Amino acid sequence: MGNGYSTAESSFSPSAGFPPARAGDAPPLAAPASKKAYESESIARRAEQTEVCARHLLAGAFQSNRDCVEAIVTIPPECFPDELRPVAQAVIDLHSRGVAVDSTSLYLELTSAKVDAPGSLLAGLGTYASCAPDLDARALWLAFGKSEAANRLGLISEIAERGDLEAARAAFGDLDPFAYAPAPPDPLPLADVDGAGEVPDPLFKCGIYPGRLSLLVGESGIGKSTLALTAAASFASGRKLLSAFTPNGAGRVLFLSGEDDAAVLRKRLEALEAAYGVKVPRDRLHFVDAVSPLLTVDGAGTTHITPAWTALRKKAANYELIIVDPFVSWLGVANENDASVMGKLAEHLKALAADTGAAVLLSHHTSKHGALSLEQGAARGSGALAAAARWIGNLARPGEGAQALGIDPEDSHRFLRFAVSKNSYGERTGGARIFERNPAGVLVDADPGAQRRGDLAEVLAGILADTDVHLTRFEIIRGQGKAARGIRDKLAEVLGAVSRRDLEGAVAYGLQAGLLKEIVLEPTTRGRARVELAAAQ
Repeated sequence: MGNGYSTAESSFSPSAGFPPARAGDAPPLAAPASKKAYESESIARRAEQTEVCARHLLAGAFQSNRDCVEAIVTIPPECFPDELRPVAQAVIDLHSRGVAVDSTSLYLELTSAKVDAPGSLLAGLGTYASCAPDLDARALWLAFGKSEAANRLGLISEIAERGDLEAARAAFGDLDPFAYAPAPPDPLPLADVDGAGEVPDPLFKCGIYPGRLSLLVGESGIGKSTLALTAAASFASGRKLLSAFTPNGAGRVLFLSGEDDAAVLRKRLEALEAAYGVKVPRDRLHFVDAVSPLLTVDGAGTTHITPAWTALRKKAANYELIIVDPFVSWLGVANENDASVMGKLAEHLKALAADTGAAVLLSHHTSKHGALSLEQGAARGSGALAAAARWIGNLARPGEGAQALGIDPEDSHRFLRFAVSKNSYGERTGGARIFERNPAGVLVDADPGAQRRGDLAEVLAGILADTDVHLTRFEIIRGQGKAARGIRDKLAEVLGAVSRRDLEGAVAYGLQAGLLKEIVLEPTTRGRARVELAAAQ
């Protein structure tokens, strides 16, 4: 069996207490027990080695693995071998009182129960890797039931041999052959739809839901970390910073930074505060910059949790938003195109969100062909992550469409496009938002075409005021007729080539700004009123 701790950590000293698990000190732990129906093959295999099974489960509880704790409390403590029974009872007692099960609470509980040498008893569990994928607590129950039934039948036989048939009959009546043979869980339990409650409100108006996995996709170096930090600061302060991430409230955020250390994070946070005139509460926004893989994958494609994952599960319950930036730094996988592996990692992340109630936002790189895309399929590797996420936001450069957005080609490096490509519980926001990176590197809302729309609206108003033309807005925008084409030619002489989109934006801007007005004429014989566009003055 693999070892769940380093040699130093397996040697327990009551006076020294339990040393914390450290990344790199031990080989990876096996994946947590699945909540799905257990295979009969697993039960049979584990039932043959009940002590090994028991030690695996208790080692998991020692490491605060929730799956192992929940498995232990489903079976009576007498199912465990004699020397391990006090530890199982301690786990059950702690769980029943709502106390978190970990190395410290277990040691204190055993000491309180006056168990001999509790430190040595717990230290012995360190030689077992907890949470094997096929671990099944019911194997202990089944093995104990067989032994207990055999003992009782033997006792009944002895009584009968002595001739006391009445006593044998009474003893037989007390025999409950199914007491320790629990029925396997229903692999397809019916959902209580009426009692399920409501879908939780998102953290932001655009989405990102509590207890769900969300994804932020963009190419390397584009600014995902900056955007994620802005969203974190917005939610921690309860202030709208970017219009695309308007918070519905405020809460605590844990930011796992895989690319930037504390010094860089502080500089970026201070620049953000200066740009927006906001002070982000430091007691609501916390960072982790010491990268330690949360989950690893071995050559056989099996996922393994690490001490860092166990620590994250503990911490996550105290936060409303967990940001993991980026995927490649925190989740060790050699082949991101492996759908099976990526699906398993996605299930772990979904379980983290569901078990803690926190919204988990994971940033991930795009594929080579998806760098300029704002679609959910732009994510690199297998589509399993995108399928598991309930919300996806995409970040991309302007690309060849920069001019259509009103961005000069030489300035395109300062601008980014953002759009929500998946929102399972709400409407997808219309059109892409435009962000601009200011000189300090902070992302701010931008409307690069506003100046051109304003210039076009002013010139158009001047042309309409100086000429006696009577055209509708649609005739002007579409260039219908000689007069409309003449207006477009005059606009081009002053401001360069004008597209239909340019004119649509200019007319809308002019009407809103009061430069243009629409005149409703008398209805025609067909009953339709003509609406002509004119200068406001």
